[in-house]
Amino acid sequence: YGWPFRPKWSRQTHFMEIEVDTETGEILVTNVVNVNDVGKAISPETCAGQQYGGTYMGVGRALFEEVIHDPATGVMLNGNLLDYKIATIGDCGAIDTHLVETGQGYGPYGVVGIGEDIATMIPALLGPAVFNALGIWIYEFPITPDRILKALGKI
Repeated sequence: YGWPFRPKWSRQTHFMEIEVDTETGEILVTNVVNVNDVGKAISPETCAGQQYGGTYMGVGRALFEEVIHDPATGVMLNGNLLDYKIATIGDCGAIDTHLVETGQGYGPYGVVGIGEDIATMIPALLGPAVFNALGIWIYEFPITPDRILKALGKI
């Protein structure tokens, strides 16, 4: 690698609280906490915006976003925003954002990007959160009400 070697770490931690309605299978995301080491927050408001946006994108991926194809023709059946649901502000409870500045990022001035990392981590939190709530694992995403009810043996 040569010296000085600068490792490219992603330093972050996230927490999620959910409620699951065992009658309908609906999942309510009640609280998300994002803590990101941004290296240096040149614009703290923009960093917080990335944390919020990443959270909404991740919740959408985890709960709603699914491409459906016609099995006979392969044609996408939900290729518009009327049929392909994405998360909105109404789909998340409180989002608590925290920035840590170590100056150890790999970009100019020690900065590091965070939005994409959050959108990847949030879906990874949902499976264990559902397990904590119900005691069962659901391995297929998005975790829809039908998948919850099926795992509970209700359909």
